[in-house]
Amino acid sequence: MIQIRLPENRQIEAQWVCSIIFNDFLGLDYVAVPSLESGYCLSMNGKKIDLADVFFTGAADSWLKPESLALVQWNLSDVSGLDIEKITEPLPVLFGNPSIEFSENRVRCHVDIFGTAFYMLSRYEEVVKSARDDHDRFAAVSSLAYEANFLYRPIVDEYVEILWACIKFLWPQLERKPEKGHVFVTCDVDQPYDCGTRDLKNLARLLGSDLLNRYDVSLAARRVKNFVVRDCDNYFKDHFNTFDWYMEICEKHSRRAAFYFIADHPAGVIDGCYDLNEPYIQKLLHKISRRGHEIGMHASYNTYKNSSQIAKERLRLAMACKAANADDSVLGNRQHYLRWDTSQTPDYIDAAGFEYDSTGSFADAPGFRYGTSKSFNMWSWQKNAPLKIRQRPLILMDCSVIDDLYLGLGYTDEALDLMINLKEIALKFGANFSVLWHNSHLTTAKDREFFETLIK
Repeated sequence: MIQIRLPENRQIEAQWVCSIIFNDFLGLDYVAVPSLESGYCLSMNGKKIDLADVFFTGAADSWLKPESLALVQWNLSDVSGLDIEKITEPLPVLFGNPSIEFSENRVRCHVDIFGTAFYMLSRYEEVVKSARDDHDRFAAVSSLAYEANFLYRPIVDEYVEILWACIKFLWPQLERKPEKGHVFVTCDVDQPYDCGTRDLKNLARLLGSDLLNRYDVSLAARRVKNFVVRDCDNYFKDHFNTFDWYMEICEKHSRRAAFYFIADHPAGVIDGCYDLNEPYIQKLLHKISRRGHEIGMHASYNTYKNSSQIAKERLRLAMACKAANADDSVLGNRQHYLRWDTSQTPDYIDAAGFEYDSTGSFADAPGFRYGTSKSFNMWSWQKNAPLKIRQRPLILMDCSVIDDLYLGLGYTDEALDLMINLKEIALKFGANFSVLWHNSHLTTAKDREFFETLIK
């Protein structure tokens, strides 16, 4: 068993990181012991790996202050002494120096692996930095990963590969747990049907936009047909009613999708226009559950700072599922508009009893917000301790790449190449590729082509 010596500073934080790296990611037995000596040390059978402690020590007098934030000053380009296939480009060094020294019984790594893992997994910079967008979200463009051009790299997973290569160098008999990545398909049910065709006033407004702005006569015609049949509670003409096709494609490729429903509307129309007890929604909940897919919660717009509202909405959704004779466990959550406050939201989702959250992406760009796409227990900045709730990081949202509001790549080869590249990177590290594709973003042949290409 490996013994890990942890420096006295920030013991709880270091233990959390050790648990994630050694229990969750590597599956290695270890025992962590406190030490008055500087740096981390892994030892077994008379051999040692010394690891730098730069972040925790350097931030001792500036914890959660701007001067403690990371800068990428170096890149680790020479790993010639290690057998690493998954890292093909120089590795950004957030804390420490880009060098590793090898001898027969000892490895000295001057890169701060544990400190960097904590920095990324806890989203330390989001607690320190005040920059927010119009929806009070910490944006990708405000992150170090964006500034230093490693948002499309799972830097924590890469650091773990460095550590694993050091371990194998000294203890080649050790084996890590098997890894196999998979595609996790998710759908935020913002509009289960075209909410704009609920009344004549909205219909007239949308028809004007379809004809005068979009020059799309066929879309206008579909809206009119949808409006006519809706009076009979029939949604077969609704262009957002893509759920049967969505599930058929997932099942064709052996994917189990998760559909996240909005359970309440305290912020008004931004929280959607449907009610869980509508006959159409009840039938939809039943159908999703009967076909073996997951029903989760899409917590409403303001819940990211409201613990009691999150709990209330989970109960409402569970009751609606029960009424629909559907699975009412409601294990997963994703925040509406990906609104998130790192200092509060994880605690509120944890307190509501969810098993996992999958909000973990930026709205304005895809990529590895947490530096990983693997699932892990989240950190509480309120309790200064780990939580039970697990994060399943979201890596890609459809509109983040396609829509003009964000990257604006449209339905181009560049857009699809970016999406597929993110998928391949996540799977290469034996992790989840979590993708969000809205049912309302499947109205064109290109949408459907992109979706199926991505999830197969």
